Amino acid sequence: MKRIIFILFVLSTYLSHSQTNDSISSLKTFTKTTNKIIKNGKFSHTNHIKEISQIRNNENIGDILQSQSTNYLKSYGPGNLSSISSRGGNAQQTSFIYKDFILNNPLNGIVDLSSIPMAFFNSMNIIYGLPSSNWGNGGLASAVILENNFDNKPGRFIEYGNTFGSFGQKTNYLKLGSNNAKVQNQIKIYKQNFTNNYTYYNQNSEIQEQINSGINHLAVMAESKVSLNKKTSLNVVYFGQKLDREIPPSLFEGLTNAKQLDNNHRVFLDITNIRNKSKWSFKSAFYDEKNTYIDSVRSINGYNPSKSFINQLEFKTIYQNNHNLTFNLTNSNSSSSALNFEGPVQLNRSALTGSHIHKKNNFQQLINFRIVLNNGEIMPLTYSYALSKTINNKLLFLNFGRVFRLPSINDLYWDPGGNIELSPENGYSSDVGIKWCKKVNKTIIKFSSSVYSRWIDNWIQWQPRANYWSAMNIKKVWSRGIETQTSFFTKVRSFSIQFNLNTSYNMSTNTGLFNGEESLLNKQLMYTPFYKTVANTTISYKNLNLTYLHNYTGYRFTSSDNQSYLPAFHLGRLYLSSDFLIRNQHVKIFYKLNNLYNTDYQLIINRPMPLINQEIGINIKINK
Repeated sequence: MKRIIFILFVLSTYLSHSQTNDSISSLKTFTKTTNKIIKNGKFSHTNHIKEISQIRNNENIGDILQSQSTNYLKSYGPGNLSSISSRGGNAQQTSFIYKDFILNNPLNGIVDLSSIPMAFFNSMNIIYGLPSSNWGNGGLASAVILENNFDNKPGRFIEYGNTFGSFGQKTNYLKLGSNNAKVQNQIKIYKQNFTNNYTYYNQNSEIQEQINSGINHLAVMAESKVSLNKKTSLNVVYFGQKLDREIPPSLFEGLTNAKQLDNNHRVFLDITNIRNKSKWSFKSAFYDEKNTYIDSVRSINGYNPSKSFINQLEFKTIYQNNHNLTFNLTNSNSSSSALNFEGPVQLNRSALTGSHIHKKNNFQQLINFRIVLNNGEIMPLTYSYALSKTINNKLLFLNFGRVFRLPSINDLYWDPGGNIELSPENGYSSDVGIKWCKKVNKTIIKFSSSVYSRWIDNWIQWQPRANYWSAMNIKKVWSRGIETQTSFFTKVRSFSIQFNLNTSYNMSTNTGLFNGEESLLNKQLMYTPFYKTVANTTISYKNLNLTYLHNYTGYRFTSSDNQSYLPAFHLGRLYLSSDFLIRNQHVKIFYKLNNLYNTDYQLIINRPMPLINQEIGINIKINK
C-alpha cells in the first residue's frame, strides 16, 4: 500500500514541475452534463452540504449527516458502527457514490459511515426520491454523493490539523498538494486514536463509563489528475484504510472483548476525452475489502472478504444546446470467500443506463431508463420522468418513476439464513416540490419544500426462523411525508449571520405482510422517527465564528408492533473558531462543545451515547 501511494505521488509531483503547457483549461468547460444538473436540484429535493468547515475534519461523514440533514443515523457510539435511514428506508436503500461508483459493500449492501473520514472530502450532495438510475443498483430512498474537488489555484500547499477531545480522542490529518496547468495532485493522511471510554447514564440512572470501545483508524487518499493533451485527461485515486475497533457492550450485556478489523483498498481510474460538445469516459474501480469480527467470549471468528471490479463506458453529448444525452454501460463483478458461505460466491451484473434532459426557456424535462442483466437474467426495466419549470423566480418540480433493488451477497448466500429465492425490492416513487430565493439588500432568503410518496413491494428483511435468522421478502411498505429547507443570510457592518433549518415529517408503514401477522399492518417501521429537525446558526465577526447546531429527533419505535419506543431528544452543539494569519499563512483554532445539554439518549436501543464532551484543535494551511 505504501509503495503505491509513494510512486503515485512522486510521479504526479514530477509531472507537475516538468510540464507547464496550458492544456487543462479546455477540459473544464464541459459542465452541463446530466449528473451535474440532477445534483444541482433542478428535478428533486436535494441537500447540498458544501464548504464543510475545517473544524469538522476530525469527524466522519455520519457525524455530518446526523447534524446537518434530516436522515436518521443508527450508531453504536462515537466512531463505531453507523448506518443511515433515509425517508423511512433501510441502510441498503441509500447509495453512497464517489467518482460515479457505488461504495456500498457488496456483502451487506451498506456503508459503515463512521469508517469514512470527512477530511477526505469537501462537500456532499444528498438527492432524495428521484429514482437512482444514474447511479446503479439500490438508492430507493436517496443517494449521497461525496466530492473532493481540486482547488484550481496554481501552486503547492500543505494543510495540517490536530484535534484533542474528551475520552482520549487524538485526531491528526495531513494534506499535501500541487497544481499547475498540466497536473493536479493531492495526498491526504488521516489518523485517529480514541480510547472512547465515555460516560453515560445506565438503566439505574447512574453515571457509568463505557468499556471496550477503543478505535484506531489510519486512512490514506492519493489522487492525481493529468492532462494528457488538450482533449484528454487521466484521473487516478487510491483510497486505503486500516480500522481497528472494539465493539462496546449493550446496557444489559456482560463483559465482552469483541472487536472488528477492517482493511480496505479502493482504486478508481477515469480517462476522459472531450471533443466539441461530446464527452467519452472510461471508468474503472477495484475494491479489495476485508472485514474480520472476533469475539472470543462467544466463540465468534468471522472473516468476510470481498472483491469488486467495476467498469463503465460513458458517453455524454449536448445537442442543439438544449438536449443533454447520457448513455452508460456498466459491468460489476463482486466475489467473496467468506467463512459463512458454503464456497466462493460471485455476482455479475451489467446495466445499460440512458438519460435525456430537454431544456426550453424556463422548462426542463428529464427521462431516465435502466436495464440490468443479473447473472445472465434480464431484470425489469426501471425508469423515471421529471420536469421543472421556473415561474416568477420560483422553481416547481415533479418526478416519478419505478425503483428497484437487487439483494446483496449475504441476502442470497449467507449460511445459515441466505435465500437464493429472494425477489428484488421494487416499487414506485414520486415527489412534487417548490424552491425559491429572494434577495433584499444584503439579505438572502431561500426556501424549498417537497412532498413525497414511495411504495415498495417485496421488502427484504432478516427474520427469526427456527434456530437462525433468514432473509425474506416479508412486506409492502408505503413511505410518505414532507420535507422543508430554509436558509437566511445577512450582513450588517462587520457581522454576518447564516441560519439554516431543515425539517422532515415521515410516515413509513406496513401495508401488506407475507407472514400473516395482521397486527403489524399500518404500523410505523422501527427506527423511523415521525419528526426530525436540524438547525444551525453561524454568527461571524471579522475573524471570529460562533456556530450553534441543534438537532431534534422524535420518538422511534423499537418493536414491529409499535409497543416499545425510544423517547424523543434534543441535542445542542456549540463551535467557536478564529482565523488569523502568521507570516501570510492561514491558521484556525477552534473549540467544540458537544451534547451541550448533557442529554441522555440512544440511537439504537440499549446503546447509550456520550454525555457532554469537548474538543479543541488547530488547523494550519501553507500555500506556496
